[in-house]
Amino acid sequence: MRSRGERREILTYHGRLLETPVTRYYLSGRKFHWFHAVPEDACVHVGGTGVMAFLIGHFRPTPGMFLREFPLMADVHVAVEAQRQRIPIRALRHPPAWIRPSARLDPGASIFAAFKDRDALQVERLNHVLEWSLHGD
Repeated sequence: MRSRGERREILTYHGRLLETPVTRYYLSGRKFHWFHAVPEDACVHVGGTGVMAFLIGHFRPTPGMFLREFPLMADVHVAVEAQRQRIPIRALRHPPAWIRPSARLDPGASIFAAFKDRDALQVERLNHVLEWSLHGD
């Protein structure tokens, strides 16, 4: 088996498996949260870009991926492009609370808080992919 650095994949500590077609982005599907325990690695459809890593030789984001009509959606744009390129996104196992939020951040000012009840743009962008697949082993 190839080592992690030799695989063409995107790694993250936060992600989700989508229910398709997507009707709610933030409040549906199976979540793998950065703050809660994830007992084993899992392939996901969408990875959290705030806790994401990839080798630039395997995945190279471009400005054109981030469509202006769909703002504040880096996670979604990366997921759509990973699907297009058939690159797996893997949520890595971790114990609970091993990453802690900064005391300087206001959870009420997060993208999740702002859009969890009004996610029509996220839903529209995700549904540009007609068939979501998990591309991992």
